[in-house]
Amino acid sequence: MAIGKRPPVLVLGPVKAGFLGGVASFTRGHVANRVLLDEFRIEVLDSVSRRFPDSGLAGRLINSVWLVAALVVRLLSRRINIVHVHCSAGGSFYQKALLALLARCLGKATVLHLHVGRFSEFYAQSLLKPLVRVALCSASRVAVVSDELKSFVERECGCGATLIPNFADEAFFEINSDPPAAEDIVFLGLLSTNKGISTLLDALGKIRKAGFANRLLLAGITHGQYRRDGV
Repeated sequence: MAIGKRPPVLVLGPVKAGFLGGVASFTRGHVANRVLLDEFRIEVLDSVSRRFPDSGLAGRLINSVWLVAALVVRLLSRRINIVHVHCSAGGSFYQKALLALLARCLGKATVLHLHVGRFSEFYAQSLLKPLVRVALCSASRVAVVSDELKSFVERECGCGATLIPNFADEAFFEINSDPPAAEDIVFLGLLSTNKGISTLLDALGKIRKAGFANRLLLAGITHGQYRRDGV
């Protein structure tokens, strides 16, 4: 595709180098992917860039106002067709949802990409359920990371969703395939409870009971939830 023909896309999310988490890893890979760069002209608005160093409420509010202003300036001053917004739950969702709504009001197509496994819990506890539904249903497309989240968004929020799964070989999930005895099982990622480490340890116990002695290697940063002697 010729350079001038590439549709311009603005990616809005955590892109800053060194920022931890699955969303940031995805967005950094997103904007560096050569296949995507050949098809689209990708620009970045980093949602974790800080224009006010205070991490308290005042700092977060000022940074949010700056992000809104930066988005408006970018959309009005440059030719952007699509805004791809990456978010999780809690404050991240509300902030990014409002930014996605703003982009829609400015006439842009939007993708609201949910990177969260427990969205149903967030939704159940939310006092702003109408805003959540409006934000999702107003987006041109909603992207999700699991079949469970897709079903929930479609059932509870009344809008369609597109599944973009995390990258793993389907053969990994075949329950009838035994792990080769000489191979290690490796987990790469943030070592925290919401990444399913407990489930992984339970599965390790089951394959050990089945007579397999494969080692489990956990590689990643921990926030003190798991210790070497506990694994």
